[in-house]
Amino acid sequence: MVFISLLILFSAPATNADLQEPSIPAVDISNGVDMDSPEVGSEERLCPDLPTCPDAAECPEAEIVCPIEGKVYTEFKDLAQDSRRYMDFLRKEVYFYLEDSAGSKVLEHLLVELEKYYFTYRDVPGSVESQYLMARIYNKWKMHEHELTCLLKIIYEYPGGAFHKKARTDAMELLSGKLKKDLGNSPRILDGGRGKSRADDQAAMLENFVRFGSSKYLELQMRELGEFLSYYPRHKKSDLMMTFKANNYVRLRNYDAAAHTLRRLAAFYPKSPLRPESLYMLGIVYSENLGKYQEAVDVFLQIIEVHPRSTQAISSHERAAELYHRRLKDTGRAVDMLEDLVERFPETEAALRGFTYMAGILESGKKYKEAFDAFLRQSEMFAKRTADAVKALFEAGRVAEKRLKDDRLFVETMLSIYKRYPTYERSAEALFEAALKYEKEFSDMENAKKYYRIVAGEFASHKLSGKASGRLDNILAREMKEELKRQKELEKQKQK
Repeated sequence: MVFISLLILFSAPATNADLQEPSIPAVDISNGVDMDSPEVGSEERLCPDLPTCPDAAECPEAEIVCPIEGKVYTEFKDLAQDSRRYMDFLRKEVYFYLEDSAGSKVLEHLLVELEKYYFTYRDVPGSVESQYLMARIYNKWKMHEHELTCLLKIIYEYPGGAFHKKARTDAMELLSGKLKKDLGNSPRILDGGRGKSRADDQAAMLENFVRFGSSKYLELQMRELGEFLSYYPRHKKSDLMMTFKANNYVRLRNYDAAAHTLRRLAAFYPKSPLRPESLYMLGIVYSENLGKYQEAVDVFLQIIEVHPRSTQAISSHERAAELYHRRLKDTGRAVDMLEDLVERFPETEAALRGFTYMAGILESGKKYKEAFDAFLRQSEMFAKRTADAVKALFEAGRVAEKRLKDDRLFVETMLSIYKRYPTYERSAEALFEAALKYEKEFSDMENAKKYYRIVAGEFASHKLSGKASGRLDNILAREMKEELKRQKELEKQKQK
């Protein structure tokens, strides 16, 4: 229910603890579901449903029928009559004290009575009026968010009839006036439900209602979600409602309750398409909010094992690897996770990131040859993606030069870039680096001139073309100077 108790309403504001679900033992989210647990898509109610009617006066002799079994429950034959008598009394009381300036305390009591009435006679013809009377009380108290919630329940759960029209008119007035800024979150919320059942319409309302992002709606949303799950644990959208509830717990920073709700979803709805997403969210809550790193890893590993084809399986590899590396300080397991990632999801963006992260871990652990090999494997897997492959080869060259101190391996790697991608712009950079090594480290002027000429000739528009021409001219000038010097020495020897 949306309506707060008197204790909360008039004594102290609600806290996270007030909204926390009762503590129950953690469920095993890896071994399916208990036989008594609800499952999405089965019958909507665990208990008999009751008929609805827009106006009690139109069906004074309504029978109480279970829609699942089709049986008439004769023991409830006087329920509708009792509800009408009770509502006649409450209606007179509410309207009398709404006009009484000193009637606030009585209205507090009446609000509780209306709430009890709704839960008792929720499915009995005429019960819609209890919602409207609550809305009138909230309007008098200027608690317009609560008022709007009552009106939305009428619009969605009680289509047709006088109260539906009144509720829509009042809600439109609120959303074009005092609550105008909130309408932008869900502009079609007043369209009402179009489902085949009351449960469908209530689910539609909640899907719109949770879009109201202001924190002032959080308590109301949580109460409505709790009511829906209590009445319809087997509805086809009960799993979605539970994710809404978990998201709101996160917004309330009640992370233990969020984790509990996500564990419930995973256990109660093992076949739900939302299960991988809910488990992934559970892993995030564990790792980022509760500091339970091993528990988070276990959840991510479960996603990989049980839902290997889900979109969350890829992210779970990356999350688990990061936790192993940064939190649990197990670089071996981190590398194993990344190896599994690139093997299962080759040629994906995740694999590209996986190779880079893996090489970084190996390099930081001074496993330079393994890091070099990781970059080479990355370039081979993404050979058709020129920019990514060349970037990986440059990284491999950097490791060869700076970490392995192997200039020959560096030159070989740079030349492989030009060999594989002869017209790619960065090939000029690779050739220039190789030529520098030949010139400065190996004193191999022939190869230095060869590659400077290629840069200057084949990449004439590249910014390194001028530098390559300059270095080539310098080499040729030095060689000419040395040749002149050599000739002079020969002439001197001849004269002797």
